[in-house]
Amino acid sequence: MSAAPELVTDRLLLTPVQWADEHELWQLHSDPAAFRFDPDGPLTEPAHLRWVLQRWLTSWRLHDRGNWTVRSLDTADVLGIVGLAPLDADDPVAPGELSLYYRFTPAVHGRGYAIEALSALLDHPEHGPGVRDVLVVTSGQNEPSLRLARRLGFELAQPQRPVPADRPGDVLLIRPGRRRHTPESHGYIERSSRDDR
Repeated sequence: MSAAPELVTDRLLLTPVQWADEHELWQLHSDPAAFRFDPDGPLTEPAHLRWVLQRWLTSWRLHDRGNWTVRSLDTADVLGIVGLAPLDADDPVAPGELSLYYRFTPAVHGRGYAIEALSALLDHPEHGPGVRDVLVVTSGQNEPSLRLARRLGFELAQPQRPVPADRPGDVLLIRPGRRRHTPESHGYIERSSRDDR
């Protein structure tokens, strides 16, 4: 791509993840408080974050979609990350479906940033899922994540439906594909900047 998309809401700026975000993303993903309900716990080695970031960048290169760094419009501080990307192409559980990812700095929890960023992404006519179903996999004990997913229109999958990655304690939620919407109808705009990835 010659230009990187940016999504702008009333309070937030969403940009595709890039190497320049590595320090802030490491701070988020190495924070135990941000992984309170995640049995795998935070990352412990910067090299692991670099490996994850490389995979995220590959998703953008191969699929033209992936994870977005979320910043405050007022301060430019990184508040979190959201993402909408295909599941592993080799995953037999849900080929063709998209997986939603979100994680925010604990200091900004409860301020509505997550739902603001995720709504902008999910409802976007180009970068949203369109008619494709979206999956959320989260711990069954993570009540904040479950509440957020339900507010976004996700529902628990049928009990017989396998959970991707099959991690003990995880649950699967699904949001059926919807009609595409216009950015104007959801209170955000899109603009472009130079792509330096």
